[in-house]
Amino acid sequence: MVMLGWVDTETGAVILSADRDGLREFASLLREPRGQTVSLKEAEEWPMARPLDSLRVELAGDAVVVKVDGDVARFAGSAAGFERLALELELFAEDDELDEPGSHAHFDPDDGSGVRYVLAADSCPLIVAGPVPDQAETDR
Repeated sequence: MVMLGWVDTETGAVILSADRDGLREFASLLREPRGQTVSLKEAEEWPMARPLDSLRVELAGDAVVVKVDGDVARFAGSAAGFERLALELELFAEDDELDEPGSHAHFDPDDGSGVRYVLAADSCPLIVAGPVPDQAETDR
């Protein structure tokens, strides 16, 4: 799976970037959580975001909880919770504008308002973005 990852140093949000295939592979990983750890592609450090080395998906609890542990983004939740997140990721992957700069989706933690959330209240926010252009491409 080709995916980049960062943690926003201001908000604590996990930021993942991948192309359509990467998003589909991540959705498949969520559907079969076996406590696996997946390496992320090496990412540049940004002024307000530091790179993550890997992500881990494991069954635990009900709603999906995303946490950062050092350089690892940890996803813990139930099979049903992971299925909901996988469906949302697949919908985003099918977006015609996925390759447009700035294309992204926010998954915020449950705020208790009664609206159906994908992430538990004690989760950090998750931002999923389309592919980030290579620095070599943007320097041209």
